[in-house]
Amino acid sequence: MKEKMERFMIGNRLKKFVAKQLNGVSNKYGIKKTELNIFIYLSKASEKNTARDIQEYLSINKGYLSRILDELCRKGYLEGVPDQHDRRYIHYVPTELAKPMIEELRLTKSRLDDKIFSGISDEELEMLEKISCKIDRNIQDMLDNGL
Repeated sequence: MKEKMERFMIGNRLKKFVAKQLNGVSNKYGIKKTELNIFIYLSKASEKNTARDIQEYLSINKGYLSRILDELCRKGYLEGVPDQHDRRYIHYVPTELAKPMIEELRLTKSRLDDKIFSGISDEELEMLEKISCKIDRNIQDMLDNGL
């Protein structure tokens, strides 16, 4: 693999950069990076907003996620709503208190995306999406099948 691509993928340079840029929002609302990522996910998740959905997206420990979700509910940023068809599932919905933070996150992330993907055509972005999905699928297959 080419050195720069390997460094990008392994070093998580993009992830670190985005996290650093979102520090202002994190500090303003007194929430941590993982909590920000939960709100970023929930802002576009619609019905896929259960703890399992969030855990799958963030790839974090179930117990740790449970503590974070409880804390966000206690702070008033999230509300846990039982599923109408199966009470075992709880859907996590941002509250009115969280909406200004989510909007600030969305705007910040949008500005970052504009800068990060500057000079990249729609066709190139589409190809990047396809390649990323294939890589993710390959990794998941290896994890599922024990490499």
